Amino acid sequence: MAVLALEALALAAAAGYFIVELFVEQPSSLANAIALSAVLAIGAVWVGFIVVGLYRGQAWTRAAVIVIQALFIAVAVGSFQGPNPRPDVGAVLLIPAVIALILIFTKSVMVSTAKRTDDSRTF
Repeated sequence: MAVLALEALALAAAAGYFIVELFVEQPSSLANAIALSAVLAIGAVWVGFIVVGLYRGQAWTRAAVIVIQALFIAVAVGSFQGPNPRPDVGAVLLIPAVIALILIFTKSVMVSTAKRTDDSRTF
């Protein structure tokens, strides 16, 4: 849960940084800059919901964690490649994603997130 909380905070910080940069610098494409800021903010909120679900022991969070980490791994692999590779960014994304994937399959996490309720409300 701590790894995901840190990922949510990092996404929120990145979104905040990009939003501030919208007003400080002149982006080459305003539409792309706004879209990237929005995607980062939505991602931060979604990972925050996953953290709350993990804290509550909801079973749906295991699948959500796997999807989020797969996306982080895809971006990390892309950061190692291309015309302007950024291995530092790739490592920062890859290491926590692998740790989270390993931890989500531990017995203690599986047991604590096995709760299924008849209540349709998640939050």
